[in-house]
Amino acid sequence: MKIKKYLIVFILCLLIVPIVSNAKITQVKKILSGNTFVTEANEKIQLRGVKIAKQNKCYAKQSKKQLSRLIRNKKISIKILNKKNKRFKLAYVYLGKKSINKKMQEKTKALMNKCQDTEKENNDSDAVNNSKIEIPKDFDGDGVNSNEDCDDYDKTLSKYQYYYLDNDYDGYGDAVKNKELCANSAPFGYANNNTDCNDNDGAVHENQIYYADNDDDGYGSSSEDISICSSESPTDYVTNNSDLDDSDYFNGNNPTCGSDIYNCSNFSIQSAAQAVYDYCAAQGYGDIHRLDADNNGMACESLL
Repeated sequence: MKIKKYLIVFILCLLIVPIVSNAKITQVKKILSGNTFVTEANEKIQLRGVKIAKQNKCYAKQSKKQLSRLIRNKKISIKILNKKNKRFKLAYVYLGKKSINKKMQEKTKALMNKCQDTEKENNDSDAVNNSKIEIPKDFDGDGVNSNEDCDDYDKTLSKYQYYYLDNDYDGYGDAVKNKELCANSAPFGYANNNTDCNDNDGAVHENQIYYADNDDDGYGSSSEDISICSSESPTDYVTNNSDLDDSDYFNGNNPTCGSDIYNCSNFSIQSAAQAVYDYCAAQGYGDIHRLDADNNGMACESLL
């Protein structure tokens, strides 16, 4: 009975007490955290009995530095336990006769207290800073806070406005050249709109429509026009579109031949003067308008 009892105790001891393999010498290659590292043989080792609070950034970072100072690139003795976790081999580590496990337990305990104090100080500081935050004011009572109001002492002003250069002083501004000002009205030389098509011509600010005058009678065709930013009509264009036939100088009417009412200054092109001369001559009136000064049959040669 007594032998059986001793046998049970012996078996329990085997289960409870970790079996430690023989210590081996190696060198630390890389520190992973405050309780893990990699050896020169690429073994991943975890210090038995040393826990790291990873959620505490201060604690985790400082403990890694502490372990690095102790064993990085140094020859150490490792007693690997038969018990393993999924990623690391649990071990007791020694630097000479110094127990690194015990040393890191002391270091991490001190670090935990220090980091907790630092965290409390930071929280207290944040609370103080938050208590100093001021509510934005509205000095002019226009409903816009001081930090958003361009002039918080004038209730008629709150936002910046764009004003446009008015180089020709016609009240219409240049779309490209502008200023952003905290003002209710445009300063001198500026306008509050940007619709001027030519800011160097005060006579025009928007495109004008001009009509083709192909027969030079001063009347344009409604079927042919151009839109340009100019106060003056271009050559062969007029401002009206009342010509019924822009290829006929007289718009279907016969010129007057009974009296001398035309001269060369009445025509803008020689062909129109020639048409009058030929028509009246054919009607038996000859050169009644005296359009052919040298009697060579060519009317108003000065227009050629």
